[in-house]
Amino acid sequence: MVKNLRNLRAKKWAPGCFAWEYFSRRELSVKLEKMAPNSKSETHAHKVSTQVFFIIKGEARFHLGDEECALKPFDGINVPSSQKHWIENTSDEELVFLLVSSPRTEDDVS
Repeated sequence: MVKNLRNLRAKKWAPGCFAWEYFSRRELSVKLEKMAPNSKSETHAHKVSTQVFFIIKGEARFHLGDEECALKPFDGINVPSSQKHWIENTSDEELVFLLVSSPRTEDDVS
């Protein structure tokens, strides 16, 4: 079955921020995420999971440990396990990105 925004249930994780899970197994998850303008995630880390954020639309400011960088469409960033991180949409436009986690992050936030 083809999966898309019409047949997947959105999970709201912050005001104006949603995730659609395209694939989820213990060893891997793939999500499409959207963030409202001027929104951000909480600072967190995963004990075991590593992640890749890949920007599709919009611009993000990404915080990884003590470093900060700007991400634009087709930019990606790898987040090693145990590394504190957070993402923010500082623009007036929607931010859309792909989030790949291995293993999946459920119950893996420190």
